[in-house]
Amino acid sequence: MGRLYCALMDERRAWRQRIHAQLFHQGCPPITALLTQAGRAALAHAELSATGRQYVDTALRRIDELTAEIDPVRMQLIYFARRQVGCRALQARQYGVGWLCAAIMWAEIGDAGRFHSSDQLVRFAGMDVTVYCSDGKRSPGHLSRQGSPGLRWATFEAAKWLRS
Repeated sequence: MGRLYCALMDERRAWRQRIHAQLFHQGCPPITALLTQAGRAALAHAELSATGRQYVDTALRRIDELTAEIDPVRMQLIYFARRQVGCRALQARQYGVGWLCAAIMWAEIGDAGRFHSSDQLVRFAGMDVTVYCSDGKRSPGHLSRQGSPGLRWATFEAAKWLRS
């Protein structure tokens, strides 16, 4: 269920990015918060060509369809997390981890006892830094991204709360 949620969110994000690209290509100023009423009103008044308007309207309809699919999945995940002991522990002990992230983390990690160290879990999530060294030269590292994308997403979402 968590992977379905992440896939639907990725698709909705892609449609929002397409709208932003269309606005850019049409020479319109950027409009933030497309999912709010203020953003929709600003988008309705944007000066677009007929083709651009059709593109944006189609994208908005698809966003609305995806939102209608996302909301029940989100509610199911939250309902599950509130009843599951492991999710309650994650939510209570880890700052920034809400019910949704707790459900996705719990589902992706599974039995945490199979990891002998935190380094193994970091590697499993694909959040380890890879480094390339050759003949005394070392390039800067980057995330390996070889692991669970859902776990990386949930960890990133939880970490965003640390900045605010």
